[in-house]
Amino acid sequence: EPGVGFRKCEYCHEGRYNLCPEEVFMATPPVHGAFVEYVVWPADFVFKLPPETPFEAGALCEPLSVALQAIKQGNPKPGAKVAILGAGPIGLALLQASLAYGASEVYITDIYPLRLDKAREMGAKEAINAKESDPVEAILDLTNGRGADVVYEAAGSVVTQKQAFRIVKSGGTIVLVGMTTEEEVTVPLLDLICREYEVKGVLRYANTYPQAVALTASGKVNLIPMVTHKFPLEKAREALEFADTQKDKAIKVMIEV
Repeated sequence: EPGVGFRKCEYCHEGRYNLCPEEVFMATPPVHGAFVEYVVWPADFVFKLPPETPFEAGALCEPLSVALQAIKQGNPKPGAKVAILGAGPIGLALLQASLAYGASEVYITDIYPLRLDKAREMGAKEAINAKESDPVEAILDLTNGRGADVVYEAAGSVVTQKQAFRIVKSGGTIVLVGMTTEEEVTVPLLDLICREYEVKGVLRYANTYPQAVALTASGKVNLIPMVTHKFPLEKAREALEFADTQKDKAIKVMIEV
């Protein structure tokens, strides 16, 4: 697990070490990442993979942990109808996690056909191209005008953040997972008050890695299909640039050590 808290603050003592102001998180400057053959790391934040679990699946426990933290925040009931805005690695992890936790239908939106096709392959009830149709109208139609029980915003876009407020049902929950470059976004507070839905945020994760490893090992979650490209360690920079600039061709880019 790449994030370790200071262990002495109130957040660490509450088990919410992801909120620790002194948390050390890999690849968050000035902390180095893990593009090396060996890493020294606190033993209680290292989780052994079962022998039958491939390393690729182990690596994907990181985005799965983000999804599991979002599931905790959304707290969907069994049979819930879930909407996910954004079908990148986090959105697809949310798709599989939602199904594993009992969602009856999952609708997902994106603008890249590759990602929408992969979402259908991984279990989405409907995958909506936001360039071709209005995702708000589409999801409201799919829920008979009711809206989704839980809406996960996973694109990190102001546009999708605003869409989430129109898609959520009265009394439902919006979970903001993606981060935008905008510090402030206008939200419909009167609508929120009158329809009594909740809005929650997600910062990384806490105490989710054991669940991620168990779900992966059991086969209830399989994220390997979203790996579209692999690069050797010596081409790590090329891999990062490819993932950043080729979103229409790549979903999850993996570096092999």
